[in-house]
Order: sequence, then structure tokens, then C-alpha cells
Amino acid sequence: GGATQATDSYTYAWVGSLTNYGIIQHHFRRNLTLAESSYREALALNGTNVHAHVHLATLLVADLDRPAEAEELYLRAMELNPTYIPLLYHYGNFLTAERGDYDGAEQMFQRALQIDGGNLNMLCTYGVFQMTIRRDSRAAQQTLHDMIAVDPHHPRTLALKTALSVDFTTNEGVQEIERELEKQQSA
Repeated sequence: GGATQATDSYTYAWVGSLTNYGIIQHHFRRNLTLAESSYREALALNGTNVHAHVHLATLLVADLDRPAEAEELYLRAMELNPTYIPLLYHYGNFLTAERGDYDGAEQMFQRALQIDGGNLNMLCTYGVFQMTIRRDSRAAQQTLHDMIAVDPHHPRTLALKTALSVDFTTNEGVQEIERELEKQQSA
């Protein structure tokens, strides 16, 4: 009874600590070997930890050029928790960039927004997807409208608003973005 609960609580906390340590090594220290071993140790202790699956998969695809292994982790995580928004976000990006599966990616983004329609990170990602991949500026404008309703001053809202107003195919469009970034940095 009590001893099992204490062990389970300890394992759960340790898995979380290992995953967080992996995140620090991956994103801040850039020690990819240590990050991978931390994520793998977390999964060895608890193979159902979706958070560790997602972070290991992201490391494998973004930094270690091992997309097949990453996809296996994403798919396993989908079996474990198909409503985990960070998973839907990262797997949608994976499907876009690595597989060219735009319909599958769009399903991931839409599923995430069905779960949390006010998630500005997800809305911005979906708006950029609509604009750049689908080339549907009308849909991207609607997504921006949804973002403005949540928080008109959020950096992601402003980023999508700026992106929708700029023609990136011209030098003038690129210069406009550079001027906007300079203004934000000096403010």
C-alpha cells in the first residue's frame, strides 16, 4: 500500500526531473548527448511519459537528424495521449517539415485547437501554416481574428499580424520586417 505509493511518487518525480534536465541540456546548454540520455532514462523508468517522448522526438528530428526514430516516438505518444497539445504541435510540425504530409499536419493543429481554441502558440502556428503551406490568406486572417479576440497585444498575435501584412517575396517586405524588429528591440 503505502510503500508502493511512495515508490510510485518518487519515480514520477524522478522522471519529471530527468525530463526537465534533458530540456535544460537540449535547449540551453546544447549538450545533445546528455539531453538524449536524460530523456531515455526517463522513458526507461516510465515508458508512458508523453512529455519525455515528445522532447526526445523533437531532439532526434531537430538536432540529430533521426526522423524515423522521432516519428516512432511521436506515434507512441499519440497512442498514450492523443490530446496532449505539445505533442499535437510538434508532430504537426514534423509532418509538415519531414514528411510533407500537410493534411496530417493540419489535422494535428485542428485537433489541438479543438482542445484549446485560445492557445495563442497553436493559433499562430496554424495561421502561419495556412498562410505559407496552404496559401490561404483568408483562413490565416480568420485565425488572426481569433488571436486578437484572445489577446491583441500578445507577441504571437503581433507576429502573425505582421506576417500577414508583408510580402516576403520582395526585398521591401524583408526590410519592413527588419524595421519592425528594430522598433521592438529598442522599445
